[in-house]
This record gives sequence, structure tokens and C-alpha cells, in this order.
Amino acid sequence: MTTIHPKAATVRVSVIIVSYHCRQLVLDSLASLYATAPRTSFEVIVVDNASTDGTVDSVRAAFPAVQVIGLDTNIGFGRGCNAGAAGANGEFILLLNPDTLVRPGAIDKLVELADARPNAGIWGGRTVTMEGAVIPGSCWRFPTLWSTFCFVSGLSRVFANSRVFNREIYGGEPLDGVRDVEVVSGCLLMIRKQLWDTLGGFDPIYFMYSEEVDLCLRAYRLGARPVVSADVQIVHFVGATQPVRADRLVRLLKGRRTYMQRHWSRLGSAAGATLLLGWPLSRYAGLRVVQAVRRRGGGESHTWRAHGCARVERI
Repeated sequence: MTTIHPKAATVRVSVIIVSYHCRQLVLDSLASLYATAPRTSFEVIVVDNASTDGTVDSVRAAFPAVQVIGLDTNIGFGRGCNAGAAGANGEFILLLNPDTLVRPGAIDKLVELADARPNAGIWGGRTVTMEGAVIPGSCWRFPTLWSTFCFVSGLSRVFANSRVFNREIYGGEPLDGVRDVEVVSGCLLMIRKQLWDTLGGFDPIYFMYSEEVDLCLRAYRLGARPVVSADVQIVHFVGATQPVRADRLVRLLKGRRTYMQRHWSRLGSAAGATLLLGWPLSRYAGLRVVQAVRRRGGGESHTWRAHGCARVERI
């Protein structure tokens, strides 16, 4: 196993994990990373967003080689990554979600991909379940007004394999081998440190969600052409770090709204905002209809009314 001191000058990859109240997930993720024994020299930086579950002490005790940055407040994913990258020594920055397990060879294959495709600037892989099933969402296209309409209306779900209605997640398109993409998911995203510094890292206006879309767009404008490889795989427990589903979806919508404000025209941004505002409301109404047909209690629709619709004005 290659163990690198945080200040070593030979580091190729600086792995950055941002945690928040997910102690066991972080420990499992780190264990999987070290168990794969990458040939590539690497360091690990864990940034903890003021967790009260003992994450900082547990990581320091179990993995003394890991640099742990314990923050006094929760500053979100993007700014947490920025904090970790500020002290990174690697040629590459590798962002890794705490709710992931690294599969054997993933780090080495990712660096080999970067060496083979240096002009890409940003590299990623494939996210899978514990059973090996592919999880859509390891890469995307940039959002458009049309793709936002499909997302809000549910067309992207109904026609999940359609290149027209599920354009953002490459619906119906094979993602085997090495593939050029527009956006690499932040759960497994490697970027050249020099490019990261040139971009200033993540835009701090994003708390969580859409920060990697913003980053990839800004990198794209500088000439980067991100790629992903199906041979680079991690297990991803999607949503494990945010157990309250309504909270996660409200943050998702807010991130998309911020992206629109940053990069779309004023008219396009206004139209997109209108679509996003209608989504939680239509979701709530749809669930009420389904529950009426099934003669069930309030359940999920009540959760949406209390936690989703009531907070939509913040988006």
C-alpha cells in the first residue's frame, strides 16, 4: 500500500472527501480506498463540516496518515472542497463522496486515463451499486431549458432511455469505454490542480448541487473536454448522506436555480425558475392523486407539503 505523508512532494493525487454527520460512511470509504493499495502516490484530506457524531476523532484515530480539517460550521460541499484543495499537494485533485466505496484499480486507472487524455482537464468514471448495476448520473450534459422542462414534467423519468427527453443523463446512449462528456459528477471527479486553481475551485455561492456543472462549464470555456471511463468504478450509496428526501430535493432545485442565474440569459433564467417553482407543487399534487387511488394516508405527500412546497419560495 502506498502511504503518503500530507506534505510529501511526490504526490500525484490529492483525494478530498467532505463529510457531514456520516462518520461510518467516511470510515468505510477510507478503508476501501486504502484497501485497493493504489500504485499511484496519493494523499487524503477529509474536510468535516462541523459534525457532532465524532467523525473528526474517529478518522484521526483510524487513519493517522489522513489530513483532517475540522470546521466550526457547515459551509457546504463546494466550499468544503475548496478548503481541502487549498492545502493539497497533488498534481490532481480527486473529489470523492463520503458515501462511496472505491473499487480495486480505480485510482490507478483514473490517473492512467488522465495521462492518456491530458487535454480533457477533468476525468471521471462509473458509479455502480454493490451488485455492480450501473447508476445513471456519473456524468451529464449541461442543462438547457428543454432538459429542465423534461425534468420538471417527468418526461425524463417516463422516457429514461430517450436521447430527446432524457438528454442530460445521456438517456439511451452507451457509456462504455472512454467517453467524452460535458459534466462529470462531483461524487467522483478528478481535475488537474492547475486548472482547479485557474478556475478558483467551486463557485462558493453553491452550497450543494450544481457546483460541478458550473465548474465543468467554466472549464469547458477554457478548452477542457471532460471524459469518463467505464473501467473506473466506485460504489455509490446515492443520497445516504442526506436522509431527508425533501431537503435533498429542495437543495437540488436551489442549485439548478443558481446555475441558471449564473449562466443563462435573463429571459431563460426566468423561464427556468418558473418551471422549477412548479415542480414541487406538481409533485405534491401527483402524490395526492396516487394516494387517493390507493386509498392510503398522507405519507409522502404530507412530507412534500411540509418540507418541499412550504420551502419552494426559497429557491
